[in-house]
Amino acid sequence: MYSQERRMERYRNIYTWKIVLLRVELDSDIQSKFPRYGLYFYGEGEYARKAKKTNFRLSGVPVLFIPGNAGSYRQVRSLGSVALKKAEDGKTDVHFNYFSLDFDEEFSALYGQLLYDEAEFTHECIKKILSLYKGAASPPKSVVLVGHSMGGMVARSLFMLADFKPELVNTIITQATPHKMPAINIDPLVEKFYDEVNMFWKAKENTTVSDVTVFSTGGGYRDVLVRSQLTSLNGIVRRDRSVSSNTMSVPGAWVSTDHLCHVWCKQIVLATQRALFDVIDRSTKQVAISPFYRVAVFLHHFIKNPGDKRFKGAYDKTVYLDKTISWEIRKKLSWKLWAKNLPKVRYSVTEIPVPLVPVQYAEPEYGYVAISNINNDKWLGVCSLKEKVLPSLPGGKKKKNNLKQCTQVTNQAQYADQLPPIYSDKKVEVYSELYKLAERHLVYNTTGMFDFMMGFPHTIGDVHVVINKTAPSAIFYNISLNDLDIPLQAYTAHLTTLGCKEDPPASSSGAVLKLHIPWAHEHTYSFIRSDKNGSIALKLITPRPVNVLARAQLHLFLLPTCTYRLSITIGLEGAHRTGFSSFMDGNFHWDSRYSTALQSFRLSFIV
Repeated sequence: MYSQERRMERYRNIYTWKIVLLRVELDSDIQSKFPRYGLYFYGEGEYARKAKKTNFRLSGVPVLFIPGNAGSYRQVRSLGSVALKKAEDGKTDVHFNYFSLDFDEEFSALYGQLLYDEAEFTHECIKKILSLYKGAASPPKSVVLVGHSMGGMVARSLFMLADFKPELVNTIITQATPHKMPAINIDPLVEKFYDEVNMFWKAKENTTVSDVTVFSTGGGYRDVLVRSQLTSLNGIVRRDRSVSSNTMSVPGAWVSTDHLCHVWCKQIVLATQRALFDVIDRSTKQVAISPFYRVAVFLHHFIKNPGDKRFKGAYDKTVYLDKTISWEIRKKLSWKLWAKNLPKVRYSVTEIPVPLVPVQYAEPEYGYVAISNINNDKWLGVCSLKEKVLPSLPGGKKKKNNLKQCTQVTNQAQYADQLPPIYSDKKVEVYSELYKLAERHLVYNTTGMFDFMMGFPHTIGDVHVVINKTAPSAIFYNISLNDLDIPLQAYTAHLTTLGCKEDPPASSSGAVLKLHIPWAHEHTYSFIRSDKNGSIALKLITPRPVNVLARAQLHLFLLPTCTYRLSITIGLEGAHRTGFSSFMDGNFHWDSRYSTALQSFRLSFIV
């Protein structure tokens, strides 16, 4: 496991100065056809003055922001400002030109004809934007689209237009876009629009849209307008051409955003812009042609990031060890390393016991976990010894295997996860533990949906102690949450610090609770300082599919110098945000016995 060396920050907008949104003039026939719409260029200071002076003779990578329902073209500010500051700091020779559409803040989610009009106008603006780069050394052939809310659906609908050329767009980023169905459906034209767009993408996945990559993020618990379940691209866009994520599980973010906050949340803006810089082909200084590469970049920044701000493409699979460096053989199952700094390379080694005689299909007995704040892409490796015991020596004695047979190790750093503990950047912290799976992989049987509704409200607030006291020096626990299947169920896990025998090296050190959802990228995290108690909500956004056997899991990452108690309470806090609407949507398997229970639930709630 890898923990990022940074502080989690609350939502806040990004301060900018001398912001200018310059209107880009369109052909008269286009402007007369769409008098309420407009195209704007985002700039600041000298950059904006130069663009205006040259009548938008541009070079760089064009990005077009498409606002959603009642959205403003000014919402481009956050992404545009970060991209501009990045280009101005001189660390990259790539820069982005941000454009934004003005739809007069119309309510496109409520009236379907507006969606068709917006798509047509967007097409004309894309052609206009590309015409501004005719004099560039490396003119772009496509425009990156960023759509918020319904703007994401407008972006995907472009490919249905009869005269639209698919090569004009190869990358679409959507923020809080309800891809699966409308968040609210009061106009048949909206439903028709959705049916046409989604059926088109399914039918043309190997032809018209085969080279298009689409990335989608949901806002999590706080977005009560568009539930994250609706933002998933599963079943709509090819899996090898799409990435669906959630702001709560984005490495380095770990925050839930409300519907509007999604466009300016600092952590999400930074992750998005880093991904955009990484999808650029350095030879052409334009978006990479390969859709596989683009998908890999977004997977790195939004799904599986071991701690690197930049996408590396590939890690060294093998790490060769320096024979001159002495090994530190760790005899204890659990150990820690605290230091002010590590000026030299050190090898700390833990032996994992294996049976002398391998047993076919035997379940593993041990698990291993390591947590570190070392910023190194080769910090964790594995070596498998060919023999446990060497041949007998003269006299019948047996010689133990020399661990230094390992001259190279298989690099495991790329498989690590980022966690949100706040480690000090002036201290080195490494925690390692070899543990027995039977002692640390536990099961908690949540109240089944039928019993949950029948027992409401009498079961609300019931406290169940899962772990009375953690094992000495324990670092990791995995609790499977049986029968946690639908969003209506809501629980809270409480971690109580019983005591610490040793103060951690930094006051900002602590424990982490992670709700792991195997069937969706909707993991949530909660950081708890070493001297505090804390909790995490145990509730779902996406119901468990009937064909998925895996269960939701609660992972505990603990300080080995402290002991804790874990308890779980039943409650409905926040469940209404994700749960009740799921019943209306009918997006999960329904058991007929729930009907009776639901009626009882409603009566109990009223009483």
